[in-house]
Amino acid sequence: MRRRPAWACNRRPRHSAACGTARPIQSAFHEQRALAGLPPTALTFQEALYSRELVCASGVEQLEYPRPQWPGRIVWVGELADHTGSGIPEPAWWPESLADPRPVVHVTQGTQNVDPADLIRPTFAALGRQRVQLAVATGVRGNSALPFPAPPNARVADLLPYDRLLPRVDVMVTNGGWGGVLAALHNGVPLVVAGGDLDKPEVAARVAWAGAGVNLHTGTPSPRAILRAWRRVSGASAYRTAAERIGEALRRHDGPREVVEHTEALLASLP
Repeated sequence: MRRRPAWACNRRPRHSAACGTARPIQSAFHEQRALAGLPPTALTFQEALYSRELVCASGVEQLEYPRPQWPGRIVWVGELADHTGSGIPEPAWWPESLADPRPVVHVTQGTQNVDPADLIRPTFAALGRQRVQLAVATGVRGNSALPFPAPPNARVADLLPYDRLLPRVDVMVTNGGWGGVLAALHNGVPLVVAGGDLDKPEVAARVAWAGAGVNLHTGTPSPRAILRAWRRVSGASAYRTAAERIGEALRRHDGPREVVEHTEALLASLP
């Protein structure tokens, strides 16, 4: 069994720091409960977000740190997104990419923090002269323009059809968005993850712990760090093997259907 990373075993300091930054939210949470006529509660705002009866968690247990037993109310449902029905068209350069024999590296800035200088630009500097083709998504619908030049081996679009792209991808370089990470792993694609904020550092840590990729430990990596990580992932079959193992687990699920079934079963059990 893989060992849990040391930083994950000592969460109290991180929890204390998080509590300090969450105090205004916690105060507002209690104020709004009082205004709504609800009784006081010892729950934190984060705890109150989750049902005590049922939590349908996207993902699979293979991406979580081991523990003696999961609470019975938590069920894993795989992916919630249906990439086959995205309706995202193929970009004009798609036939050219299909004819290109070089391995495909998919680079995505995600769809929330979409500053291309964070990840796309250093990836261009890292891989622009490597024998790969870069399939790049800006993450901004309707805007594939970049404020800096792309190298000759890069092709850029606003969004890309994952159901047709990911089966062809050798390595994915990502900012760690959960949906994109799950989509890559669904297709057995190993990852280089630059998780900088929100849940993305935790996503990056889990990918690395599971052996399915490299954690860059920052949302703004240097070209050298990206180059080293790409070489590690593309040069060692163990990363793809781990990604394929997680992909098999993901493909056993039908997330939307399972959420409905679990919810209906819970409602049927209520008095």
